[in-house]
Amino acid sequence: MPLVAPTSLFLFLATTLLLASILTSPILAVRFQEQRQDFDHQAHAKPGGPYFSVDWSGVGSVPVTLDASESHTHYFDIGPPPISGNIVKYEWYSTHTGALLLSTASPYLHANFYLGVTVLKLIVTDSTGDQAVAYSYVSVRAPFAEENQSPTVNWISPPNGPVDGGTVVTVYGEGFYNSPVVLFDGEAITPEVVSTVELRFRAPAVDGPRTVQMSVSNGFGSSAQKVDFQYVASGGNEVRFREDFVKTESGEMFSIPEITSLKLGPDASYYAGSLSGYIHVFRIDRSLTVKSSCRSDNAGPGRSILGLAFHPNEHWPLKLYVTTSTLDWPEKFTGADWNNGQVEVWSRMSKANCLSRANVLITGLPVSADDHGVNSLLFKSDGMLLVAVGGSTNAGVHVNDKTGGIPESPLSGAILMFNLFNETFEGDIAYSNFFDPGITNVQSGSVSIYASGLRNVYGMAVHSNGKVYAMDNGPNNGFGVAATGCNTVGGQVWSQDKLLCIQEGSFYGHPNWNRGRYDPRQCSYVSPNTPSSEGYTRPMAMVESSTNGILEYTANTFKSSLRGELLLSKLSWSGNGILFRAKLNEDGTGLVELPQELHADSGLSIEMGAYGELLMPKIKQASILALVPDEEFEDQLNVIAVVPRRGPSFGGNTVLVTGSGFESGVRIYFGELECTSYGTLADDGSSIECQVPRYSVGSRIVDVVAKYESLQSHPSKLGEYEYMKW
Repeated sequence: MPLVAPTSLFLFLATTLLLASILTSPILAVRFQEQRQDFDHQAHAKPGGPYFSVDWSGVGSVPVTLDASESHTHYFDIGPPPISGNIVKYEWYSTHTGALLLSTASPYLHANFYLGVTVLKLIVTDSTGDQAVAYSYVSVRAPFAEENQSPTVNWISPPNGPVDGGTVVTVYGEGFYNSPVVLFDGEAITPEVVSTVELRFRAPAVDGPRTVQMSVSNGFGSSAQKVDFQYVASGGNEVRFREDFVKTESGEMFSIPEITSLKLGPDASYYAGSLSGYIHVFRIDRSLTVKSSCRSDNAGPGRSILGLAFHPNEHWPLKLYVTTSTLDWPEKFTGADWNNGQVEVWSRMSKANCLSRANVLITGLPVSADDHGVNSLLFKSDGMLLVAVGGSTNAGVHVNDKTGGIPESPLSGAILMFNLFNETFEGDIAYSNFFDPGITNVQSGSVSIYASGLRNVYGMAVHSNGKVYAMDNGPNNGFGVAATGCNTVGGQVWSQDKLLCIQEGSFYGHPNWNRGRYDPRQCSYVSPNTPSSEGYTRPMAMVESSTNGILEYTANTFKSSLRGELLLSKLSWSGNGILFRAKLNEDGTGLVELPQELHADSGLSIEMGAYGELLMPKIKQASILALVPDEEFEDQLNVIAVVPRRGPSFGGNTVLVTGSGFESGVRIYFGELECTSYGTLADDGSSIECQVPRYSVGSRIVDVVAKYESLQSHPSKLGEYEYMKW
């Protein structure tokens, strides 16, 4: 293992001083594309870090592993055959000596680092030969005198779990350094060290219900405190999924190149967006086998599709709301500029036809010069359309910024709101000064800022409690310094991703100097650790980067024990991701406990299927991961879910009700009202189509139950269907 010598941070400090002098000096307004710094748009280097370590042994150096596995390339050739690029070489250099430390096909560097700060340069090369450069550093220090102590354990969460094991336990206390080890029921477990006050580990399986004790030890000793963990009987409702994938008739993976987003439509077909600008439409059976599929028209040269949504009150002819953007637009020479983002309506006039664009609904939305575009969109319970738009900077400062080098504009880094059904709605957004987004204003267009301070919200979800939740990507270390005021800058910042409860008018910490001219709270970067105040809303929780997908689980699988929880899906550029579960508190503004790992794989976004299965697009693998509820339903009458789960109060729309034990003559009730007509009943009794009855007294959420002769399914009392008042 090589030894790496430390270097000076003079270069980083000098860069910060240069930025400060640039940003406080008068600058003539010129065509902003000419102000941009040169940077790469295809290959992206992400060295991870910064990395901090302590020389507990006193030998003067420590082993550190650098992780560049989030490095990636956006290269894609539509073919045929379609070709996705990948990173083929990682080169690590010492900036102090200029020496090449390692050249490898692996994204990891294992090396010993001396005391001090070592700045490293990473060069990645993709399969086309395109390269990108990024920097990180390793800081190694001697222990502080006060750190020479045994650990302290205060409490754990959760305090109990099933005997089958697998519960992710978080330990809170102090002194979690110098190689901490969890002693769990006499077994030594190496935990994930989140910080010096937080550890995580997975509880092993045991033979039966009992109470065990847990403590923590480190190189200085063991904790005096022992905390109890209670093993409980599984009870038949433990949440377990088995891993599968969407497949072809021959059993091979069903491939969608560069897949980004996935929605289950009111016609029970799946709609998948892609970076290449196509929407793939397909239907699957219970075995996840594709029974039919088609590909839409293309969104246009260089355009990508990131967000999909269906209006709850529109069912047929089918209309799909789509966000499109030209990402990395300075490099594509398509004529696209910083305001190229759009919301479009795509239609499907019959099930025999595939999708095509019907009209462009909203134009002029901002798109960064890198890969932050117009992302997810959804319809709130009041009918308002929310659209998530990514930010143009890493942390508010555009000079020498590796996320594009252009300033934030009036509508970037925010969730926007549109009232599409206002008679005076105007979807074409125009600006007063097109040539400088940093000082321009919105001149026309029916748009408002719903929430601000959002660096890059990719996924949003509207919950059955009426609230909106979102995942926001935190800043990347080395990608740009943070704004500390409307004309001042600080140093590099980094954070994990944020789970947010989105409230109208709130600010979540990402700066926007354009809006800061009239809203001073948006001038400065706010750390996610900062307590909420009148001008800032703290995240509900921090989650590993890059966690993008989010949904509410609404199926009655696992005896409804997962109902209402948020599921969060982490992007996996290479290897596996992580699927988290987050249980909301009673008022939905916080969590009962920190997000827990549910499954050790995931995808860019996430959608729930008709039977409670979870489908997650694997963008670089061009496949769809499926997690199927691992439980057996008895032949008793049971309702799992309704597709779609929202619809108009006047009824009349056709839905698919899934469950078990459905026989010919089964009747479906929405509250006390029976379906007005029935359609196809599945041969295995697992689903039936029916027409929703009219509910004429506004909006409400109702239980959906099945009745057959003297039998009736058990009401969940959680509501499977929501009547919309508009």
